[in-house]
Amino acid sequence: MRAGPAQGPRREGAAAGQRQGNAPAAGTGLHAWAVVAAAALGLSCLAALTLVLARTPGIAPWFGDVAGFRRALAAHVDLALGAWFLACAGLVWGGGRVARALLAAGIALVALTPLLTDAPALAVDYFPLVAHPAYAAGLALLLAGAAAAALPALARPGRGPARGAALLLLLAVALLAAGLGRGLPGWEGAALGALVWAPAHVLQSVFALLLLAAWERLAGAQARPRLVAAAVLAPFAAAAGAAAGAGPWVYTAAMAASGLAVLAAGLRLGPALLRAEAGRREAALVTGGLYGAGVVLGLAIRGDGALVPAHYHAMIGAVTLAQMTVILEITATTAAARWLARAYGGGTALLVAGLAVADLPRKLPAAAVAEGGLRQDLGLGLTALGGGIALAAALAFALSVLARAGRRARAAATLEAGR
Repeated sequence: MRAGPAQGPRREGAAAGQRQGNAPAAGTGLHAWAVVAAAALGLSCLAALTLVLARTPGIAPWFGDVAGFRRALAAHVDLALGAWFLACAGLVWGGGRVARALLAAGIALVALTPLLTDAPALAVDYFPLVAHPAYAAGLALLLAGAAAAALPALARPGRGPARGAALLLLLAVALLAAGLGRGLPGWEGAALGALVWAPAHVLQSVFALLLLAAWERLAGAQARPRLVAAAVLAPFAAAAGAAAGAGPWVYTAAMAASGLAVLAAGLRLGPALLRAEAGRREAALVTGGLYGAGVVLGLAIRGDGALVPAHYHAMIGAVTLAQMTVILEITATTAAARWLARAYGGGTALLVAGLAVADLPRKLPAAAVAEGGLRQDLGLGLTALGGGIALAAALAFALSVLARAGRRARAAATLEAGR
């Protein structure tokens, strides 16, 4: 699903995308952001490898260490849902060197700390973490880097989804800072969950808006401003409601409202997407299908079973694949990358189906779960197959971006030496 040549929004021409702040910055900085994003994605894949093996029938007993599984799960989620998406956001927003350095340092701490400590992992929704100061510092650096990258986007005029995502990112950081101002929670899961509840829900709207920004790029058209505004205003309304005494449910409702506004905006872009170049059209259809499946699975959730990860893997897969297409277009990676994107999309679909069929308890390896018969084995098999395909494709994608960046750096060094 490699995207074709960049096109400006159809409604007002190429200059409109620049005025609205939806187009990534160009040049060396943009390629540097792609490298940081690819590094985060590659490291998240390595952490995910442990999770796939731990849920594969036949070899799962070899990976039955629940504590190690949970540390790997924390690193995978925070690298895939946090570092990778925030680095992609930095690319879209055109952040500078300081923002990239902060994010890179955060990625290193999040990736390395679980390997160097036996500290337990805390199963905090959205952003689990390893109970170690270095890991917490890594997460803080990720948010600091993202906030530093978001500021340039706010300086640009317009009301596009990329700018809206930057505004919501700063809202999430402000909510987290306000929570910390009321006292440090320590290493207690319930207190940490309460601390990150509001900012984590706002971040989901950030990622949904980044998906919409990618759809705009693929379509060469602008999303409806009113729908973008609805997606942005819902989390602000939730924050106001919470300040007035409403319960935490307001953030869940706002996340759903924001996500539905993004879906509606994407559907309104449908005709333009169907007229787009074949690679872009294919990417839009797959990402839209995954996002729609995630919405349906979310509505079907009853309790805390595997429909929950099936739902968010579909949503995350949609955003990830969309960001892949943007990076492929920017870095002009070889045509083979189209097949990597296809493999990632297909693997993610199988993974989601397997999780939905197996309906296992969350956050445990298969070896720690009682036998559940043919349905469970079928679901586990699909999960392992789909997870393996998606994992291999995402890792190959990350390596291809890093390899191209290395070749680009060597060519630049050779050119400089020849002067």
